[in-house]
Amino acid sequence: MNSKLVTVNSLVDIVKEQKKKQHNIILAGGCFDFFHPGHLDYLREAKLLNGVVIVGVNSDQSFTKVKGKPPLFTFMDRVSILSALEYVDYVVKIDEFNLADMIEKIKPNYFVKGIDYKGKLIPEHRTAHIVGTKVLCLGKRKRFSSTELKNTLKY
Repeated sequence: MNSKLVTVNSLVDIVKEQKKKQHNIILAGGCFDFFHPGHLDYLREAKLLNGVVIVGVNSDQSFTKVKGKPPLFTFMDRVSILSALEYVDYVVKIDEFNLADMIEKIKPNYFVKGIDYKGKLIPEHRTAHIVGTKVLCLGKRKRFSSTELKNTLKY
């Protein structure tokens, strides 16, 4: 099993310990089915917030609900890719449509999304505001889209 992959329950305990040490908690999330440089940019910038970066990854089932078709790469394949990054400290499985419940459970200092979400309605924004989590859109200008890349490859 991958050492960066944790359950929600163990993540809650990890976050409590990290907060005692005054570390920022940074929550990112997504499907990450076709990992590209845009993902890398935004996770690199998340790590620059000087804290523990937790990435919520949609399960195969929630991916299919969100995207309308199954992922190209399995959940464990996507976890393996993210776990190989030095910018990612922990990976957690997400079975819901979005990360609002996770934000409520761990109350991160930051909830980060890719730059492609700038100016858009982020479903988790209300929950983040209620618990005092700052929402940031990170990364360079949008240069890549998993969906567009898949369409180019006729997936």
